[in-house]
Amino acid sequence: MGQGPRSVIDAALDDHAPTTAHRRLFWLICAALFVDFFDLTMGGVIAASLLREGWTTLSLNSMFFSAAGLGAAAGVFAAGILADQIGRVRVLQLCLGLMTVGTLLCAGAPTMEFLIAARVLAAIGMGGVPTISYVYLSEVLPARVRGAWISGAGVAVAMSSTAASVTGYYMLPLGGWRPMFLLPVVAGLLLIVMLGMAPESPRWLAVRGRWQRATQELARIAAAAPTLIAASRTVANPVPAAATGPTAGPGALFRAPLLKRLLLAMGLAIAATVTSNSAVAWMPTVLMESASVERGLGDNFVIMLGAPLGSVVGYFILSRVSRRGALAVTSILGAGIAASCAFIGRDAGLIPLALVLMALINLVCTIILGVYLPELFPTALRARGSAFALTASRLSLIAAPFAMAAVLAAYGRPGVMLSLMACFLVVTLLVTALGVETASGPLQD
Repeated sequence: MGQGPRSVIDAALDDHAPTTAHRRLFWLICAALFVDFFDLTMGGVIAASLLREGWTTLSLNSMFFSAAGLGAAAGVFAAGILADQIGRVRVLQLCLGLMTVGTLLCAGAPTMEFLIAARVLAAIGMGGVPTISYVYLSEVLPARVRGAWISGAGVAVAMSSTAASVTGYYMLPLGGWRPMFLLPVVAGLLLIVMLGMAPESPRWLAVRGRWQRATQELARIAAAAPTLIAASRTVANPVPAAATGPTAGPGALFRAPLLKRLLLAMGLAIAATVTSNSAVAWMPTVLMESASVERGLGDNFVIMLGAPLGSVVGYFILSRVSRRGALAVTSILGAGIAASCAFIGRDAGLIPLALVLMALINLVCTIILGVYLPELFPTALRARGSAFALTASRLSLIAAPFAMAAVLAAYGRPGVMLSLMACFLVVTLLVTALGVETASGPLQD
């Protein structure tokens, strides 16, 4: 029968220029990522402020971060399995719903212990949003812009950290941490409604054997939809999804050749997540250690401005360089900057140098979590493969806050910065030894 329906869908999505629909979906997902990471960053800023006010303790803050890590791990794992079963868009709505309810409970928390419990529920939703968002973008964006645009989505993630820091700078000194929690609640409700009008991934529908729905959704996205519709009408009896290509069950992730990719994805995800969350969560505490709340929050705001800079750099380079090369060079630079931040004084340029460090952290995390991980796995297992890797990374966050708290108590800022350096070096070793090049070609299937 010539080209099968799935191959025509892939061609229609990969081989053409982006459309207005692509741009609308991109901005919708950017908004979801912004709200998700605003909520995440806001938690670190609020925890640091509450510690300074005596409402919590360093130990309770560690539990707060670890509980969020546990909830996020459960959310990522469940979201990956569900997204491969019931669809990308429906799972995104579910995750945003859990985040919204949990964050609303955080706003009314009477004690730190209640706040920790509510944060677990919110984190279940927060954990799934970025995982499925990046999978969805990787499946609907044309190959020629996939890497650059997903890196561009990292600007929304980075700006959310900046926005959370700015909001905290003005609201927390006034005791406004409860109203801060309400901001992502309102935004989350709006996004749930908007996602209800978004098309499902045609690639996912195709591997599930739902050709008619796949053609309908593709017609809402790609300019080449008429070609697909004409081709699909030549198929009198479309065969089941399992017979049209490599749609092996979840066990395929634990056998060659996907096992190597899964191990690589897990290692990179752990290193990237620990680096990012440690920087975002503990940077306010480090800065407030030797300064007033106002100056510490102000310095943190300046440093967070580096995050969107990293994504902007990624937007311009990812269509021109290899994924492996970008990761190796960026992580080596990050290790060097982190080592410098360990010993340089605040008045000798620490804040500008930390800004550059934050840019490199965001760039590495965007490449790994947003671009590289979804490209490593076939469509039938893309959400699950990404989720398994990110579940491992989230589980690492259960222990990481306690380890970082111990490092901070024993060695102060130098210990924290050298820990970040070690994470960058792990990325360098992994991508050099095990990395495969996914470039900007068609998605693996």
